[in-house]
Amino acid sequence: MTEIRALIDDKPLEIDKDQQPNAKAGADFVRDITIDTPRANGTVSLVALNQFGPSQAASVKVEWAGLVEEVRPDLYVLADGVRDYSRPAELLKFPDQDARDFAARMRQQENHFYARVTPHLLTNDHATIDAIKKNSSG
Repeated sequence: MTEIRALIDDKPLEIDKDQQPNAKAGADFVRDITIDTPRANGTVSLVALNQFGPSQAASVKVEWAGLVEEVRPDLYVLADGVRDYSRPAELLKFPDQDARDFAARMRQQENHFYARVTPHLLTNDHATIDAIKKNSSG
């Protein structure tokens, strides 16, 4: 045996080099292997390799009994509101304040549904096409 590979759900996991077989490992090679697995259900597989190729995988399904890690996304908010147009905007009375209120409301979602909330607020004279393009591209 020349190498041991560990996988979880067919994705490779790291195995410390001191847990790998050495040149003196014979047919009776026995080793305890410690691997870090994600906090979720999955299938852990071990594969032994030698000069002829890999063995068939020895697999076991594991069920995580602890708390599941919740992955929360980040939110990037681009809120713009322009009150003064060259043409009257009859439908919107306070678009600049609406943009401020919306950005503030989204900011309150940080550490709740979203891990981080990054608002970009552009109102009135600051809401130019160039500023909007710059803030919407990341």
